[in-house]
Amino acid sequence: MMLFIGNLPRQAKEADLITLLGLSEFERQRVRVVKKITRSGELVRFGLFQARDESEARKVIMRNGKMTLNGQPLALREFVKRVAGNDRRRPDWRAIDWHNPERRVIERRVIERAAA
Repeated sequence: MMLFIGNLPRQAKEADLITLLGLSEFERQRVRVVKKITRSGELVRFGLFQARDESEARKVIMRNGKMTLNGQPLALREFVKRVAGNDRRRPDWRAIDWHNPERRVIERRVIERAAA
């Protein structure tokens, strides 16, 4: 089971999470710090922890309210992979002609604007 560790401070490193979770250096591959840039341009950091089994994951989640890093409380939950809402769309959907009436005033896929 994979766990999400949110609300990480900016200076948080994998070594900090290893110490916090009580892991040894040999278990370093079970912890990752992920950096992502949001749409607003802000850098967001979160951690991922690969638990050996569900009981280990539940124990870590139960300590959720007590876990802090550099004085900042952390949020722990089960990691849920997010998928885009249009994953079932055909990969070549832009190349296919659209013969139905348009609902928009200006079609974004067409470079030239229609004369009004």
